[in-house]
Amino acid sequence: MKPISAVLFCLTLLVACSKEHDAKVTIPVAQGPSVRANLGDKNQNYEVFGSERLHQALQSRELKSPNQEQIRQDSLTVAFPKKLLGENFVFGGVITKVSDSKSDSLGNLKLSDLPPVFVKPELSVRDNNFQVDIKGCLEKCTEASQEEVLVSIPVVALDTVNDRVVLDLAALGEKLNLIKTLDPNGEETHLKTVKSQVSSVDFSVSTLVFDVEVTMEPIDAKEAAQLAQTKFTVRWYLRLGSIFNPSFVPRDQTEGVGYFLTERGIDPKIIRHSLSSETQGSVKYYLKNIPEDYRDSFKKAFEEWNEKFVEITGKPIFKIEFIDSEDPRSQALVPGDVRYNILEWDLDNQASYGGLGPSIANPYSGEILSSNVLIQGPRIVQIYKEWFKVAEKAKSLREQGQFGEAESLLRNFALSTPHQNPSFVQSRMSLSLGARAGFKIHAQEPPTQDPVFQKDDFDIVPEGVSFEKYMSGYFFDMVAHELGHNLGLRHNFSGNLGATEGVPTLGKVSSSIMEYLGRGFRYLDQIGNYDVMALKYGYLGIAPEVKNMYCTDEQVPDSDSGTLSAECSRDDATTDPVGFFVGRIKRSVDLIIARATNEAPVWKAEEMIKTSSSAIQGLAFYASSAESKGSSWKQFFNKPGRPQNVAEVPQFVLELMSQTLCPADLDQVLSQKSPEARLQTQLNLVNYIKWVNEKLKPLNLTKNLGEGCL
Repeated sequence: MKPISAVLFCLTLLVACSKEHDAKVTIPVAQGPSVRANLGDKNQNYEVFGSERLHQALQSRELKSPNQEQIRQDSLTVAFPKKLLGENFVFGGVITKVSDSKSDSLGNLKLSDLPPVFVKPELSVRDNNFQVDIKGCLEKCTEASQEEVLVSIPVVALDTVNDRVVLDLAALGEKLNLIKTLDPNGEETHLKTVKSQVSSVDFSVSTLVFDVEVTMEPIDAKEAAQLAQTKFTVRWYLRLGSIFNPSFVPRDQTEGVGYFLTERGIDPKIIRHSLSSETQGSVKYYLKNIPEDYRDSFKKAFEEWNEKFVEITGKPIFKIEFIDSEDPRSQALVPGDVRYNILEWDLDNQASYGGLGPSIANPYSGEILSSNVLIQGPRIVQIYKEWFKVAEKAKSLREQGQFGEAESLLRNFALSTPHQNPSFVQSRMSLSLGARAGFKIHAQEPPTQDPVFQKDDFDIVPEGVSFEKYMSGYFFDMVAHELGHNLGLRHNFSGNLGATEGVPTLGKVSSSIMEYLGRGFRYLDQIGNYDVMALKYGYLGIAPEVKNMYCTDEQVPDSDSGTLSAECSRDDATTDPVGFFVGRIKRSVDLIIARATNEAPVWKAEEMIKTSSSAIQGLAFYASSAESKGSSWKQFFNKPGRPQNVAEVPQFVLELMSQTLCPADLDQVLSQKSPEARLQTQLNLVNYIKWVNEKLKPLNLTKNLGEGCL
């Protein structure tokens, strides 16, 4: 790190240089009949009343009510300044808490959100009752778009002294029950709503937030009697539009780099943070629950992004503060609260991802309001501790000549580790607030969720690397990657094509931290040249110098789109994806035929299929997309022994696959086995080759691979 960078970091990273507490962190006012509390400031003066205190204020004529019969016993009401009616607000909601600590499916709902909508609260009368309508535009919006009522809040009293209307938030509990709206019949969650209520209210940073707590129980009566209830908390917000940076310049997407885009406006813009012209480290993060063992890795991820921002803008962007669970602010700093940027080591829920990094942005300009990262820390540490433990034990067994026992150990570990996300909520659902409004479940959307490891990843533990060293690099990679998402960057699956040839070394395995890399590589990853180029465009408007360093989720080929470039893969590594995939298949075949021993194979064909699927498919895409995309490939024709004509590629790739599936020394390997072991090995390989050929059929690759092998 450059000396000037070190000085700037010391000034901006609070965890290293200051014990200052952020005065903006406030404790929400909880629901209760005796609650009465002032919120806000002289410009936005709100007040919260529980039902008892509201009735007291009415009896003392401090407040006036047009119809006291409307007031519910469980009311939690807020006095809302009338001068803010008709002003522009940003409105949305985020699932911030899930009480179930064991279900991946339910844990996946955390940080799901209704993307923000620009709205205006307006006073109206319906059936002789006053209400405040939250009106906004949901799709293809401009500033002149016609607005519709998204939700209405009853007015139960008037504060004539302070010129406020008193709104009954309790009535919103059922209207804003997102869990019921997402899954009305309990088909996915297998839960039904017991109660939905507004549980707390808070105000700071020109933002009114209120929590809707939904209590649910199993649909099945027997399960309901035995299992605990599940609670979901959705934090809704109304944020005054004037808080945005007036000098923020919206920016269009451009070829060569990838950013997330706004969703509501008719003219989508890239999303990014606003850089303050006056303060260093203008984006503050609270880092919750991070174990001492890994704090340096987390801090280093922020520092490296800061170093890149210093290089291109002259100042860092981030400052951070670690928050322990004992800190009184810990309960108030909830990931998903639009007022804060929070990275949390999740101690409360399990989920199918390793890291999740969504942001909330101004739907017209793209200015980010809030960014969050959830890390499945406890599960990650558990899996990787077991990986290292099993690897060490397997190594010891091999040294003793017990090759079969070693493979059995590795096989059992690989098969016990979850390789794919649950099928929960695969389709996009809708939330109805007067019109269609897509509700985003980020944990099920490939652009924002990142796996614990690749779904087919069964890499060997890197030679000579300790668990401590590995995890330091692993968590740096994961946090830096998620922060990249928080900065607005999308995945870049071309990053590995910019790796350095030869043995993988630190910072040389990819040109982008936004790449996916397998376990054998990701602990060496750092922020790369592509990422700097992307930052220059997003934050300075400098056009990309190179246009072919980027591809993302929608460009990843599958069996229905074999004409997309084979070089855009989530599952490859190194500058030679073909060689990488061949190596994966070769290892699969070696295990299927138990090359290292004269015994019968431990691995079964159907089990190895799960671990080699992406390699088979990756090679197949080279054969199927050569004609349409081969001319744009960066790392195929420059390798020794490769054809130089696109037309020759399909035959070359299929022959290469066939040779790998049927190794030249197969007869020698089989001859060393007993008749029974030989028969099992042959059957294993036949079944595997048969499956590979079936895998090629959807891509119209008709060659029968491995023909005549046995």
